[in-house]
Amino acid sequence: MHHYWTYIEVPNDQNNEISFSIQLKNKSRFILNDCYFTIHKELFERYPDSDYFCVELVDQCDKKVAKEKMKRSVDLLVYITGIPYEMDYVREDDDNIILPIDIGYSREKIERISSINVQYGRIRTKRELLENTLRLYALAVKYASILDDAEEAYFSNFRIIEKIAKDEFSIEKNTINKGHEDIRNMVKKIILEIYGIKVPENKMDDLSGNLTSEMFDTVFSDIYAKIAWFCTKKNIDYEEETLSKAVKIRNALAHGDNVNISFSSREYKLIANLAHQFIHEKFFSNIKKCFLEGRIID
Repeated sequence: MHHYWTYIEVPNDQNNEISFSIQLKNKSRFILNDCYFTIHKELFERYPDSDYFCVELVDQCDKKVAKEKMKRSVDLLVYITGIPYEMDYVREDDDNIILPIDIGYSREKIERISSINVQYGRIRTKRELLENTLRLYALAVKYASILDDAEEAYFSNFRIIEKIAKDEFSIEKNTINKGHEDIRNMVKKIILEIYGIKVPENKMDDLSGNLTSEMFDTVFSDIYAKIAWFCTKKNIDYEEETLSKAVKIRNALAHGDNVNISFSSREYKLIANLAHQFIHEKFFSNIKKCFLEGRIID
């Protein structure tokens, strides 16, 4: 067995005007993705740096695999805290003993983190999608909090929404009610009452079937429709005009156009909010509070 460890912190913290604090007691410990996290706080500083963590892993894997596993655990931490923690290095030694978790520290929050970790470990078939979207979320948080880059944060968040909406739609599209009966009745009424033609049932079936398929394919050819459909399915509130503008901004960014996007815009706020909710609904919907409370110290 190998003992790997590192410290993670908010990058360039000394240059930031704000610091981040998580509502956990000093030296509280928990597990994410088999990695043990210990929080460290500067308790007696008037203007403390952000909380930081020691992260440990005892495993038989080699250092490269261990580093990747630890990075994944940090991405999950960023998702549940909204704080841009990063890991730069991994050390290895022969100390293979890690003390067990004492849930007497911040019991309720540690139990909540444990529930998140258990659910994270249950995801198998969509593991790659989970890891990719959490990586994008960590990048979005970094762009927004550290680099002050609204454009890159926006694009990273939108990619999360796009990936999850497309995946869910690909799974469910064959079971979605395409409205065939409603379209058939409408077509029959138009042909009979407006065109004045009686059409055999088999021909009516062909006409309405073709129209139903064409309408469905046309509507869902746009990423807007897939996102809106996912929101409706998961009871996520959205404003259609704002979402429509948000999709146009994404398309402009993808084509390299010059786009003026700010953190205060309605489109940015919507996309940032949807990114977090889409991950929650796709992977952690059984956990009501999939976050750790934190605060900004400025």
